[in-house]
Amino acid sequence: MNSNTLKTLEYNKIKEKIKEFTVSDLGKKLVDKMEPKTDIRVVERMLRETSEAKAILNTSSNLPFYGIQDIEEYVNRVDKGIVLQPNELMKISDFLRGCRKIKRFMQK
Repeated sequence: MNSNTLKTLEYNKIKEKIKEFTVSDLGKKLVDKMEPKTDIRVVERMLRETSEAKAILNTSSNLPFYGIQDIEEYVNRVDKGIVLQPNELMKISDFLRGCRKIKRFMQK
């Protein structure tokens, strides 16, 4: 899709509206990276994921998002061989704990 089409459709306004519903900075970052898809298989897969998410939200309003945050900076620093501080390691620990809770939630 070209930039003129995205501007006409006010795609950035749509993304800003979506960001109002995100519960984490990580979610907002992912919305910022969103781009329209043109591959029908990708669109169909995303629609199935959306239907699944809607069904989950209809059955439970309390999703366990505690600890889910953007740890990309810490991972990049570790990849460069930089030693993390204890508080940074705690944030990674909280993130992993949150992932485990979400996994358990989804398995149920």
